[in-house]
Amino acid sequence: MGLEDVIDATDDIGTADAIIASSSETKLNPWIPGVAKFHQIPIFVIKSNTMAEMVKAIRMILGVESFGPMSKLPSKDVFDIEIEDNTP
Repeated sequence: MGLEDVIDATDDIGTADAIIASSSETKLNPWIPGVAKFHQIPIFVIKSNTMAEMVKAIRMILGVESFGPMSKLPSKDVFDIEIEDNTP
């Protein structure tokens, strides 16, 4: 997507601004929502690892979609956002 200067992928939840996880990953690792809540990080749950879903989640995080920019996300409430595979 040409966003190398904007996005850094990390495995360290403590330094993340958002989490993108597949629904199967969150089922296999039920601790993910708890850690996200502790760090006050939103979780974007994608139903499958398709490029369309990942692109849509990234666009939402960056504020390109109607969800809005990360700076406007509530800082105290953690929530799950489910991304469905709708072709962009």
